[in-house]
Amino acid sequence: MSALLLSPIDRMSPNAIMQIPKSSYQWLSWLRIFLVVGVLALGAVAVSLLENQTVESAGRSLTQVAADIAYKLDLLLFERYGDIQTMAQSGVFHGQDVQAMNNYFDLLQEAYPVYRWLAVTDEQGRIIAASDRSSIGGDQSHKPWFQAVRDRGGIHIQNAEPSPEVGGVMAVAFSAPILGSPEEFLGAVTARVGLPDLQQVFDRTVIPIQMPEGPSAMGEWHLLDKDGNLLADSVLHEEGKVNLGDLGVQSALVSASGPPGYVEEWHKRRGVPILRGYARTKGMGEFPSLHWTVLVNLDRSVILAPLHRIVWNLGLVGSIIFFPLIGLLYWLSYLLKQESGQAQAEAARALTAEQDSRAARDQLADVLDHAPDPIFFSDTEGNITRFSRGAERVLGYPAEAIVSKPVTELLLEPDQWKPILDELHNKGEVVGREVEFRNPDGQPVIISLTLSVLRNAGGEPVGTVGLCKDVTAGKRTEESLRISNQELEHFVYAISHDLQAPLRGMQGFAVLLLKRAKERLDQKERHYLERIQKGAERMEELIRDLLDYSRIERISHPWELVPMEQIIHQVRLDMEDRIRHTHADFKVESSFPWVYGDRVRLAQLWANLVSNALKYAKSGEPPVIHIGCQEDGQHFTFFIRDNGIGIPPEFHGKIFGIFNRLHTHEQIEGTGIGLAIVKRIVDFHRGKIWVESEEGKGSMFFFTLPKTSGGYGKKGRPVSPSPEKSVEAIDGRETEYSLRTSSSIPLSGEEK
Repeated sequence: MSALLLSPIDRMSPNAIMQIPKSSYQWLSWLRIFLVVGVLALGAVAVSLLENQTVESAGRSLTQVAADIAYKLDLLLFERYGDIQTMAQSGVFHGQDVQAMNNYFDLLQEAYPVYRWLAVTDEQGRIIAASDRSSIGGDQSHKPWFQAVRDRGGIHIQNAEPSPEVGGVMAVAFSAPILGSPEEFLGAVTARVGLPDLQQVFDRTVIPIQMPEGPSAMGEWHLLDKDGNLLADSVLHEEGKVNLGDLGVQSALVSASGPPGYVEEWHKRRGVPILRGYARTKGMGEFPSLHWTVLVNLDRSVILAPLHRIVWNLGLVGSIIFFPLIGLLYWLSYLLKQESGQAQAEAARALTAEQDSRAARDQLADVLDHAPDPIFFSDTEGNITRFSRGAERVLGYPAEAIVSKPVTELLLEPDQWKPILDELHNKGEVVGREVEFRNPDGQPVIISLTLSVLRNAGGEPVGTVGLCKDVTAGKRTEESLRISNQELEHFVYAISHDLQAPLRGMQGFAVLLLKRAKERLDQKERHYLERIQKGAERMEELIRDLLDYSRIERISHPWELVPMEQIIHQVRLDMEDRIRHTHADFKVESSFPWVYGDRVRLAQLWANLVSNALKYAKSGEPPVIHIGCQEDGQHFTFFIRDNGIGIPPEFHGKIFGIFNRLHTHEQIEGTGIGLAIVKRIVDFHRGKIWVESEEGKGSMFFFTLPKTSGGYGKKGRPVSPSPEKSVEAIDGRETEYSLRTSSSIPLSGEEK
């Protein structure tokens, strides 16, 4: 062990001291005195510098810890902000099934224990469903949060305060309106996120900086609101009782107006010097900041204690070694002078290598200690060599029980491991592979595994490193949503299909009455019949579009390589009359790639977008429609730009919802399903769609589709595929679609 610790730089330290040349023996005594005094002075200066560097390094670490906690708080609250948006738009809360609402809350609380209380009210403020069933029926109409979402709309966030709904516990309130249409308020959904649950973020992050030096060595933390009031702390738990700003705590005052940092100050209660890092929450995305301040501190004595022990030990050893060496100084100086240049170079290289190695080891240990997700290392035999704390938490095994055991012992099915190793051998890495691990109870834990080869300095494989993500809860939720969506699609299809027969009868009888009894009816009666006929026609159009919407994923066509340029050309031919009638300027700005997908659905997508641009043209101004494509990494980005009436920014996120219209049917005809179908087709092809528009300045719709593999998907490829056909069974009959042979492409809704 001592041989490992004796680096070249250790051997160079005496040599550097002995660089002073000797001019005559009469200076030897003075030189010895000078060396002793100089060494002591340099030692004092070095200790002072090391103390400053140690304090500075600890300050940066405390600042990073405070910033990490602030970021994690922002991330956790941002996720809850997204949850309340999702709940407000969920179909569960737009219906009347109270049991479904309660079940939804139960599942959400089980998945996210930070929710202390969830509830939904009707439009009068009465609670109709809640995670705490005893609160059902309570009147919330007088509560500020309910009045805010009812009167102003949007998401309402209440900063941390004692919440009566959760027994007076400090909690952050999230509330959002449930809207049936832009003008119809159906009720509100609200949630309480308990501050004690957020304290786990502090505990998990502060633990690594705690040192075994007694009670004063434990890292303390405080959470303040924007006014300096104490929301939570790790020692006295005086929430809501103390204002650190009023007490003149420097860190509380400085943090209110600057970036993350640290200060040296006196602990007001214990009267000792401390180092305190601070940071403020900033918000994230649409979630606004609550302007909380995070304070994390350690005693200065604790930070410097390891350095002082080292200095004391070095002083004892140095005094024993240094004084005998004085007698040998001049004799050694001549010999070492010849080797000094080489020794200095070797020392510099050794120091750099040692520092790099130490930094790499420290960084790896820090990652394993702090990473929330599982990480494991294995050797070339497949035996586990390291097991992170995240792996212990997720899989439930202590590291000492797993290290040196085969990876296959952690798998639910050991046979899963060989295909993973084969893929690693062929591709060099495995990314996002879902693997079923098992916990000590034998229950499956679904992990998204990324596996890479671990190599030594010579580039030789010495094992593997696995980065894991627990997706068990997400998979369960995904399966539940898939089943619910499938049942909903079948329900919509069945209801829409059964409505067509009586609707056709009503429409037929209305036409028959108009033909046979027209002369016997007065003008008002004929007007009523005409309204019945038009209403039936609109209802038939709605049902047809609704059926088409439900078919997108339920009834699929063969997937193939589709030439987008030919699709757009066919859409233009099918709409030639409308384009000519409106004098539209229809341009295709670039060549288009081949993509892998459903030919019929892609044609329907383009037809709806082009029809939408024609329909919403400005009155008295010829439409201008430009279509183009760009390559972007692993995707193609398609766009269609028009000069129409435009869309206000506040409606950009709503136009892709089913039945969402910005104009009445009397103003512009349509069903409100067209863009919903477009979005569903894009989602079906694993793409994304969005719009950029301002009112009166036209619109530009973008959507992405993944590039295909094997060299296909290149822009400009010749368009000569053979026609493909698919068959759907509707009303007991077979309906055939063919892109080349049909005279039109199925359109649906075409509404913004």
